[in-house]
Amino acid sequence: MIGGTNLPDKTNFLSHNGLDAITGKSNFDVSEWMLIRVIEWLRGHNGYIAMLCKTSVARKILGYLHTRNSEVKYSAIFNLDAKKHFNAAVDACLFFCYFNAGAHVYTCDVFENLDNQNHYRIGYLQNMAIRDLDAFDELSYLFGCGREKWRSGIKHDCSKVMELRTTGIGLINGYGDVLQIEDSYLYPLIKGTDVARNRAKSTNKFVLVTQRYVGEPTNTIKLSAPRTWEYLQKYAEYLDNRKSRIYKDKPRFAIFGVGSYTFTPWKIAISGLHKSFTFRLVGPIRDKPVVFDDTVYFLPFQTETEAQRIFHLLNTHDAIKFLSSLVFWDDKRPIKTSLLNSLNLDALATGTAHEETKQIPMEFC
Repeated sequence: MIGGTNLPDKTNFLSHNGLDAITGKSNFDVSEWMLIRVIEWLRGHNGYIAMLCKTSVARKILGYLHTRNSEVKYSAIFNLDAKKHFNAAVDACLFFCYFNAGAHVYTCDVFENLDNQNHYRIGYLQNMAIRDLDAFDELSYLFGCGREKWRSGIKHDCSKVMELRTTGIGLINGYGDVLQIEDSYLYPLIKGTDVARNRAKSTNKFVLVTQRYVGEPTNTIKLSAPRTWEYLQKYAEYLDNRKSRIYKDKPRFAIFGVGSYTFTPWKIAISGLHKSFTFRLVGPIRDKPVVFDDTVYFLPFQTETEAQRIFHLLNTHDAIKFLSSLVFWDDKRPIKTSLLNSLNLDALATGTAHEETKQIPMEFC
């Protein structure tokens, strides 16, 4: 219950490191915990598991088996119509796994249902799930880290205080209070839905960016923008009571997901929650760099020319096909930085240039 005291002991039983252990990556379903316990009981023995669970949980278990080098002979996912059978609005399946000493087979057959033999095969490479092995194999030269790194938007966990909007009566916060603060720490805000719906060229939303890098002292705001500091003090109770551990032992009014990349004038953005590889090229608004919320991932650029070049690459057939081979659209947040960063843009640029050269008529060479 909310605010209850009879909570179970919390342990980092998946051995996540650093921030992964205290943020969303550490979240798990109770069926995931149950399956992991059964797997541990079967370690060193032959046996079978068959369990109804969320499809996303089944894939997490496959990842667990792979990272733990478990002795798996065969695994399969049989998709179910959970709405029809259980009146549950969730992607569910029957997860089957056969354990056999000495076997290390980490591919998994995914069937449309229990009666249909049509299936495709997913697998794992360097702890990453691959949805379409054939498409991935075709474009495997694109797998790897390049120079560019996808970043996440700002996380502040206090939208009614930190997010503001302009109206006919002025700048107001989520409580409806009209504000008169300096614009020193205000930046145009674009959210994931705005990116997905192509509303990234203008905005009436702004966000208070209290730091230029994680851990930067915030008490300097008192001198450089006294009205902003007074505003933060007024709503300090809400900011001080943010639940996430990422703010523990950090400067007061701290935010997360901020760095020099936040303030670059040009960015390529994509929503992590929407089920489409739709990239947007985003430039400054009102002569200030756009800032995103934490449902958006982006690449930062200093020049429009470089941003345009990478934007073109990301929208090529090979780029979309490669990324599509990795994504699982039934995930709550299907697009992740780990997925985006697995596309080596340098390799893509080389391959694209090679293909374009091959297509030029000989008389123009």
